[in-house]
Amino acid sequence: MTDEVRDLLGRAFGAEPPLGFDRDGVVADGRRRLRRRRAAATGGVAAAVAVAVFGAAVLSSGALGLSGPSVLPASPSGPVSTATPEPLPTSPVLLPGAPTETPRTTVTTKTLERSYYALRDSALPWPAGVRPVAITAGRQWYEFDGGELKVTLETPKGDRLLQISVYFTAALTHMMDCVNPSTGKPLPHCTTTAVGGAKVRTSRDFPDNGPTVVQVVADRSDSVTVEVTETAGTHGRLDQVLPDSMLVKIATLPGITP
Repeated sequence: MTDEVRDLLGRAFGAEPPLGFDRDGVVADGRRRLRRRRAAATGGVAAAVAVAVFGAAVLSSGALGLSGPSVLPASPSGPVSTATPEPLPTSPVLLPGAPTETPRTTVTTKTLERSYYALRDSALPWPAGVRPVAITAGRQWYEFDGGELKVTLETPKGDRLLQISVYFTAALTHMMDCVNPSTGKPLPHCTTTAVGGAKVRTSRDFPDNGPTVVQVVADRSDSVTVEVTETAGTHGRLDQVLPDSMLVKIATLPGITP
C-alpha cells in the first residue's frame, strides 16, 4: 500500500477502519481507478494528435471545398525595375538633312519591274527637242501602271501623247492584217512586217483638221502583244514627232511584259 492511499484512508476513517471494511479491496479498487485515469489521459492525447493531423491533411488536400495556400515564386534577389518601357516610334526617324519622302524609283511587281528596266535602259534615240515626261506626278516616264504607260512628249511646238499597252496575245482580239474586214480591200497608210520574230503592223490616220495618230502593234514570238500609239491631247501638237522606227523599237523590246 502506498503512502498516498494510506493518507486517504486515514483522513476518511480515522486511525482505525470501521468494522466490516475490506482494506485490501479498497486498495485494489483505488489502483484500478488510477490505471483507468492514466489510460484515459493517454488516449485523449493520442486522439487530439490524430485530429490535428487529419485536419491538416484535409485542409491541404482541398477537401470540403477549401484549398491550401498557393506557393508563390521566390522573389528575385536583385532589385526590380518599376520604370515604364519607352514606346516604340510609330514613324521612321529622319536624320538631319534626309529627304522627307523616298522617291519612287521602282514598280510594285516583278513583271512591271522588267518593263521598267527595259524602257529605262533601252537608250531610245529621242529626236532633238523631244522630252518624255510622266503624266502622273512623282513617277518616272518609264514606269508602267497595270500594263499601261502614258507619257507626255514635250516639244517646243506643243506636246504629244505616247501610250504603251502590253498584254498576252490571246487575251485581246486585235487586227494585224492591213485589210478592211468589210470590203476586203487593203487599208491605206498601213503596213505589216516581221521584226525579230514578231509580226508588226504600223498604221496611221490623218483626220481632217485633227492630229496625226500613229499606232504600232507587235505580236511577239513569246505570245506577248505590245501596242504603241502616238497621238495628241486636247490642245496638243498635230503632227507626228517620233519616227516609225522608234515606235517599232519600243514595241519589240524583249523586256516589256504583261
